[in-house]
Amino acid sequence: MAEVIITAIEGQASLTRFESGETIALTVGVVVYEGDVISTETGTQVTVSVDGQLRILPANTNTTFPLQLDFTDSNSDDEFAVFDESLEALAATLETQPDQSESNTDFLDLLEGEEDILESLEATAAGLDGGAGTEGGSNFVRVGRINEDVNPVGFQFAPNATDNNELEPNNVNGTGEQAQDITIVLDPIGLTSDPTPTVTGTTSAIPGSTVTLTITDSEGNVQTLTTSVTADNTFSADVLEALSDGAFTVDVTVTEPTGNTADNSTTGEIDTTAPLITIDTIGTLSDTTPTITGTTDATAGTTVTLVITDSEGNTQTVTTTVQDDGTYSATVPESLVEGDFIVNASVTDEVGNTATAESAGIINVTPPTITIDSIALGNDTTPTISGTTDAEPGSVVSLTITDSNGNTQVIEATVQVDGSYSADTQVELSDGEFTVLASVTNQIGNTATATAQGEVDTQAPTISINDPGNNGDSTPNISGTTDAAPGSEITIIVTDSSGADQTITTTVLADGTFSIDVPNAVTQGEFSVLASVSDSAGNTAETQANGIFDPSSPVLNVDVTSPTNDATPEISGETDAPAGSNVLITVTDSEGNEQTFTTIVDETGNFSETVPTELNEGDFSVVVSVTTPTGESATVTVTGEIDQTSPVIEISPIGSSNDDTPLIEGTTDALPNTTVTLEITDSNGVVQSVNVLVQEDGTFSVETPEPLAEGDFTVSATVTDAAGNVGTTSINAVIDTSGPSIVIETGSPTNGSEGIGGSSDAPNAEIVVVITDNEGNTVTIVDTTDENGEFNVDIPDSIQEGDIDVEVTVTDDTGNSTTTDATIELDVTPPTVTLTPQAEGNDNTPTISGTTDASTTDDIVITIIDSQGEQQTIITNADENGNFSVDVGEPLNEGSYQVTVEITDEAGNTATVVDNGGIVDTTPPVISLQPQEITNDPTPQISGTTDLAAGTTISITVTDSQNNTQNFDIDVDENGDFNTTVPVELSEGPFTVVVSATDNAGNTASAQDSNGVIDLTAPDAPTIDAGNGTVITGTAEATVPGHWLMIPWMH
Repeated sequence: MAEVIITAIEGQASLTRFESGETIALTVGVVVYEGDVISTETGTQVTVSVDGQLRILPANTNTTFPLQLDFTDSNSDDEFAVFDESLEALAATLETQPDQSESNTDFLDLLEGEEDILESLEATAAGLDGGAGTEGGSNFVRVGRINEDVNPVGFQFAPNATDNNELEPNNVNGTGEQAQDITIVLDPIGLTSDPTPTVTGTTSAIPGSTVTLTITDSEGNVQTLTTSVTADNTFSADVLEALSDGAFTVDVTVTEPTGNTADNSTTGEIDTTAPLITIDTIGTLSDTTPTITGTTDATAGTTVTLVITDSEGNTQTVTTTVQDDGTYSATVPESLVEGDFIVNASVTDEVGNTATAESAGIINVTPPTITIDSIALGNDTTPTISGTTDAEPGSVVSLTITDSNGNTQVIEATVQVDGSYSADTQVELSDGEFTVLASVTNQIGNTATATAQGEVDTQAPTISINDPGNNGDSTPNISGTTDAAPGSEITIIVTDSSGADQTITTTVLADGTFSIDVPNAVTQGEFSVLASVSDSAGNTAETQANGIFDPSSPVLNVDVTSPTNDATPEISGETDAPAGSNVLITVTDSEGNEQTFTTIVDETGNFSETVPTELNEGDFSVVVSVTTPTGESATVTVTGEIDQTSPVIEISPIGSSNDDTPLIEGTTDALPNTTVTLEITDSNGVVQSVNVLVQEDGTFSVETPEPLAEGDFTVSATVTDAAGNVGTTSINAVIDTSGPSIVIETGSPTNGSEGIGGSSDAPNAEIVVVITDNEGNTVTIVDTTDENGEFNVDIPDSIQEGDIDVEVTVTDDTGNSTTTDATIELDVTPPTVTLTPQAEGNDNTPTISGTTDASTTDDIVITIIDSQGEQQTIITNADENGNFSVDVGEPLNEGSYQVTVEITDEAGNTATVVDNGGIVDTTPPVISLQPQEITNDPTPQISGTTDLAAGTTISITVTDSQNNTQNFDIDVDENGDFNTTVPVELSEGPFTVVVSATDNAGNTASAQDSNGVIDLTAPDAPTIDAGNGTVITGTAEATVPGHWLMIPWMH
């Protein structure tokens, strides 16, 4: 017996030893001896090597070794041969059968030959199961019915055409084994960073064959590994000792149990050296989304991963690629918090070696400080602008100066070591106010600005002296008017007739007048008066007048109230003229209208008279002369002003405020230091009165002394000017100390696609949204509500999935703030959904089913589009186990159809799956039977045709005359034909054949034939009537008319 070894087992099998009767579990490598029996179970396949040739034992069989020719237990001696029968006896038996055909003779010759017909055949002429590896055609033969005895009746048949090939013995070697060519291939290894790589490959050698691997590294170190071929003809082995960096070779040899060998080789390369990577110096930056750059020797196109961590621990990950020159660059997507930050860069080469680098930087978004020194009112049209800053010395300060006519010029100044800067205006400024904008940028790019105002005033004030006249007063009163600011200093130089000078000073009163007595007596005669004044801008005005001191003249002083809103003012004065002296008064108004009237000095030396006719508004002059009874006289000239125009006063709008002691401020054209009276009445009717003085710039400002009740309040302001005219105004405002409402309306969970939204009753108000995820990452977003009070902000990518805390603060226009918060589940992971594959079927309302991890409340939208483009949409839900199933509502048209399932979870994440594999096929297949006839074959042939696909099973039911039924199957061949024989002999008589088949869609077709008849009874012997000549006549029983009658002829 040949050497038999088990090489592969799929399933369960056992081995029963012939000699001991012991039964053991079958395993790979077991040797099978003569008489041993292998038993295979359902679904089991056992591969055995018989002298190096592979053969497969089928499932559900008991196989005795040497191998049986057939696995049928009921073989009869005259129709089936088993392996251990004598071939010679078999041949002798066959030779005794008469009338063997030529092909039978050839077969007998082959049986009698000295070759082993089971050892090796070309192709698979022997049929049934078996085989000899991948090259030979070894098999075993079942000899069918050799001959059959029939009643001695002659028949004549037309022989069927045959296409049988002669069986020729193969040439074999002296050992009886077929020589085999085997191959082995190593899988490519290439470049790797693994110093102990796994070497794999495939081979045609039989499973269990030995594979020997020899690995030589770049330093000449050699390792030898062994492994075995697996059942799928692959092999694998791990290198045990680490290989040196560099190229290495692998030589492989496979050896089968029969001694057949094959070899091959390949190469690989070990690279465990990580690439180099650097990060360019970052330093201190003002850019909160800086660009990170660096270099690496990794291959162009390789991915560089940057992890940026800011001062609060917030982390961002950015990827970029290496450029052809070895550089890389990436911009941080989200703003970094001010302070130190860390950048970690990593790059992995094509074999998996990773390099890292780290660098630090600083985000500094705090601008430098800068101030502009106060700019005084001046008459210098090219003033010097100066100030200080903490920007680095050498930084450039840009000064933009815009005058009252809108003319702009830009000048630059350099920051000094002490932080100061200074520059002169280059182009003369127009009279009036001008603005200065100073800007400085420090070395990291942060910019600071400051503004200031100045005023150029090149217009000198006006000044006039009332005519001193002729007076007997040796210390005359010098008076006059000016438009210089109240409080301005008036310098007066009085020079008498002897040339003696007296310099005296006084100040401008609130009404623009000035008045002072000469301190020392002047000498008799004419004297001169020179008065000068300088405004705050440094412009100077002067004027001169002359008077006469005559000791013989009376002393005269005139008083006029000015300004006044009385158009008929009183003119009064004092004199040392005797009582009853005449006083002549001439008044000329601003329109030149002159009035002259008289009065007399009373006993006290005073006089007084009212202007009889109203004067026009504006300046007026008064000339007063007094004449004593003896004829001495004195004259004095004074001026005044009629002002009937009320002063203008305005209160700055307050609006709505949460300050219950609001600041009341405003402006007026009343003179500085004029009193403004404010009355504040709150919503409860409580009144507060406050007085405040007008400032030099015409403004006034004061805080409400006592808190006001919440609600509407009014403020009225009253001011009275020097002439007695009253100006009033009032405004309404609101005290609102109640915070606005705020609601976060974003539901939970959410996928963040619609951001965080909500509403407030404060339109156009500032909101601050603070989002913190469960990893501690915090983002602050500043936004405003829209005109309807609604807001919506995006959730930044840096916020991680999971529960997030959202805090929203809204501040209304009165400064009241309200804060609310919510915890929202951020879920950006779509649900999973699987769809049970649709197949071909005859159900035109098929069931659509699948599974999902979505909630039972999440709608599952199923869309079906059939072959005609007609669409149906079905909405269903998953059950508690995640399953869903629904039948199509309306019948689908025959043909292919598409199913789309879409699920959107509560967070808004959508999952979609599409199946285009469904086919509606309601057309049954076509099947036909070859008609049966009368036959003496009790196992007749059943054949027919069908349009079913090759491989489809045809079910056949045959019922004979005794109502014995046989059921068996046959598969359709590639031509749509099927052909088989009835397995068990039918009883004599009529029989019925029914065939049926079901296509892939489940449509069933059947065919029936009841014309068949089994006739095993020989007809009666024919009788021959002896006749004359050559004509032979007689009678014979014939089942089928037209059959031939064979008559032997002997002569």
